[in-house]
Amino acid sequence: TISITDVNDNAPVIAGVPFPTKTIREDAKVDDVVMRFSASDADEPNTPNSQLSFSMTNAQGKFKLVSASPTERRIVLDNTLDYESARNYQLRLLVDDNGSPRMSSTTMLNITVLDVNDLAPVFTLATYSASVPENGTTAVSLATVSATDGDSTTN
Repeated sequence: TISITDVNDNAPVIAGVPFPTKTIREDAKVDDVVMRFSASDADEPNTPNSQLSFSMTNAQGKFKLVSASPTERRIVLDNTLDYESARNYQLRLLVDDNGSPRMSSTTMLNITVLDVNDLAPVFTLATYSASVPENGTTAVSLATVSATDGDSTTN
C-alpha cells in the first residue's frame, strides 16, 4: 500500500478580489453587514492544510469579522460611525491555512462613510437685535445673521 500525504503547497484564495469600495451610511446600526466574502484552499480537504483562519486589521474598533461558515465571513459594523470624524477605512483582510508552513493571502477593503444630516445648524451669535424706525421705508435690510453646519455641503 502506498499512501500519499498532502503537502501544504497551496495558499488560500480569497474570492472576488480586488473588492470594490463599499459604502456605509454614518447612521448604520451596529451589527449591520457591510459585506460577505469567502476563501478556499486547494489542498486536501479536511486537513490542516485546507483549514482556514480569518483575521482583519485596521478596523479601528468599528468593524468585526463574524463567521458565516468555515469558508465565509461577514464584515459587520461593531461600533457607531461618524462621518465628521472618519470618512474612510481601509481594512486589511488576511486568510491563513493551518498547514506547515502556514500559507496566507491578503487583500484590502476600502469603506467610505456617507454623511447624513445629523448636525443642526449653529448661529454665529447667541442673540441678534435690530432697530426699526417708526417712519422707515419698506424693503430695508434690518440685520444679517450667520450660521454654520458641521455636515457635508450636501447636508
